Amino acid sequence: MCQEGFNLSDWVPERDSLQRSLINFYDQKLEADLEEFRFSEKYRALKYVPTFGFDVALLRPIVGFNSNLIYQVANDSQIRAAKVRSIQKANQLERAQAANQLDLLFLDMENRLLHYRLFVQGGPTREQLRHLVRARYKKGEITPSDYLRQELSWQEEERREADFRYSITRAQIQILEVAKTRPQTK
Repeated sequence: MCQEGFNLSDWVPERDSLQRSLINFYDQKLEADLEEFRFSEKYRALKYVPTFGFDVALLRPIVGFNSNLIYQVANDSQIRAAKVRSIQKANQLERAQAANQLDLLFLDMENRLLHYRLFVQGGPTREQLRHLVRARYKKGEITPSDYLRQELSWQEEERREADFRYSITRAQIQILEVAKTRPQTK
């Protein structure tokens, strides 16, 4: 049975490092989401230029101002500002939810590691028992069916250890996914 891997740091980077990675991801996401609002329209001032023309019936030049256009530009500006605030608040909410989820996943991982550690601590006792039963079987003190039942039980214990390690690996992957980072290299 495997004896390493009982510490959280054996599986995932430090919590502070993952928090920084999470913050960096959401900062970059916010920048990308707000990029369209940083675009400044060229020649935007031309919207305010009056319309020039000539009235043929009165034989004089005319100048036209469209106040509706001025209202729409002001309204568009308010709508853009509201969209920017909405994107910022949504980003803050997503970041807070991800940070909470990361904390919960850390607790889950610590719990899984504790259960794994307790399971593995019983390994030497199970191995001693296995050797005693094998010796008794070789001496003919127990029947083959009893020995096979015991052997199946030991194989089930080995499968349980593999299941523990698999669940810890799945928890590790979830933590790294939520933190928007890659596995650490040792």
